[in-house]
Amino acid sequence: MLIWGSVFLVALLAWDAILDWLRPLPHRDMWLMALGGWFMVLGSWAGGSMARDGQLFGLLLGGIFTLVGGVIFAIGVWNFIKAMR
Repeated sequence: MLIWGSVFLVALLAWDAILDWLRPLPHRDMWLMALGGWFMVLGSWAGGSMARDGQLFGLLLGGIFTLVGGVIFAIGVWNFIKAMR
């Protein structure tokens, strides 16, 4: 009960700060960062698992996915930083 009460009290007292922290989440650049991050993770996983078996195609495919995801992620970060100024 003490933990629930303290979380409730902190949320009640810091409601404006919490809303300011959560406000940029539905921003379109945040979605770009999320999409790019998933592309990087999946590309790294696919490339790593297929390269372990000695498949050059899997390594190239994973590298391309990782590179594309990194570019999408970087564009999202760049636009988000520009929008926050």
